Amino acid sequence: MKTKAKGQPLSVQQWMVEFLTDVISSSSSATVEPGTDGGNKTASLAHFLLGVVLSKGHGEWTFTAETKSMEHIKIAAEGGDQRAQFWLWRYCGREKYREYLHRSASHGYCPALFILAQQCLRDVPVNTSEGLRLLRIGAVEKGDPSSQLELGCLLLEQGNSGEAFRLLKLASDQGLPEGQNALAVCYSQRTPFASGCCGERNDQEALRLWKLSADQGLAASQFMLGHCYMSGDIVPQDYESAAMYLSLAAKAEGIRRRADISPHETRDHVHEGHQCHTTELHPGS
Repeated sequence: MKTKAKGQPLSVQQWMVEFLTDVISSSSSATVEPGTDGGNKTASLAHFLLGVVLSKGHGEWTFTAETKSMEHIKIAAEGGDQRAQFWLWRYCGREKYREYLHRSASHGYCPALFILAQQCLRDVPVNTSEGLRLLRIGAVEKGDPSSQLELGCLLLEQGNSGEAFRLLKLASDQGLPEGQNALAVCYSQRTPFASGCCGERNDQEALRLWKLSADQGLAASQFMLGHCYMSGDIVPQDYESAAMYLSLAAKAEGIRRRADISPHETRDHVHEGHQCHTTELHPGS
């Protein structure tokens, strides 16, 4: 490990900065034509990682167009790094850098595909066919659980219950708490959309999935468990367990709302953490 003067060891962050700087220096210095995504992949990745490391210099993430960290993110984005392109759009100006969102999606980066699909399905004018196409790329080709959840919910609303159930199960099997909650709703058949989509009602499977999701902190599942224990539905009536889950749900929802600093942060931010948006199947997620 490299050391400071007088034999003092470098911090992990300092070591990473020096290591990544060395990688960049030793990589190809070929000029990249803006917009071509033709840079050296190793150098682009190193620039992206260096930008991330530098942004954490004071213990908090700091991404703005003026920071040194974002200079490296921009170089990585021009070099074709799909993550850097997405981050540049997200943190430096959504209109100014919209081109980079599309470039990131063209590389198959799931968060970018998901955001563009959301925009097609929710913005005016609505472009349902393009939104579904982008979701299918994410859900089927890339195996992205958030895209599987979103597409599954949309297909369920359209009456395509067979494919919807398959996609929701894929999202659930990958551990996505919102997917587990949505599948639990299907098994319990608690909404008109969910009725009959998975054959016979299976309360015990619904309970198992709600517990898995609740253990990951999803407020919607914690609320459903609290309701079940309060009413004696599916499980024996237990007011102590009901109070515990309802309290957890209220706390989780309060934390989530305080974290929603700005409206446009919700979709892409929660996708990266695999905490997807709200639909009829996961009310309060």
